[in-house]
Amino acid sequence: MSLSQADMSTDRPQFSHWIRSSNNITQQFMAIGGQPDIVSLAGGLPAAELYPVEAIRQASSRALGRWGSAARLSARAEVLHKEEDEFTVQRAFALHQLDKGEEAAKVLLEAPEWLRRTGILHYNLGCYEARGGWREDAIAHVTRALELDPKLRDVAAGDEELDSIRAELGLETR
Repeated sequence: MSLSQADMSTDRPQFSHWIRSSNNITQQFMAIGGQPDIVSLAGGLPAAELYPVEAIRQASSRALGRWGSAARLSARAEVLHKEEDEFTVQRAFALHQLDKGEEAAKVLLEAPEWLRRTGILHYNLGCYEARGGWREDAIAHVTRALELDPKLRDVAAGDEELDSIRAELGLETR
């Protein structure tokens, strides 16, 4: 059966159910794209308002267990939804999990100006720098994160990635 025949098949909902239960991110996106109220990306980019942001968020969360897929997926979502900060942060986190700390830091350092004013960006950047051995930068970024978002102090207290700079930050281990 050709792809166009599959798309018109009355068995499509059953096929979509199988894909939704699959662990393959590409199959999951194909399932989303096959829904009647979704514009397929195969024919070009849809209008941003038609892009399934919530479905992409959910797929991104599932994909975070597969870091390479998560990095690619989040990069794509970043392009389509520049106003959504989580895709930039997710891409950097996925790269970090792939032990690509310099690349992860670069993603955050090149983030849009409005995103560079958020605590989570500075916090994650500080974690990546601490893991990479860039102590002074890590201390500066985590300090800035805690200034921007004091609630991150509780997260930082239990974050093993900050062990190397914990004393300088004045954090107690939880």
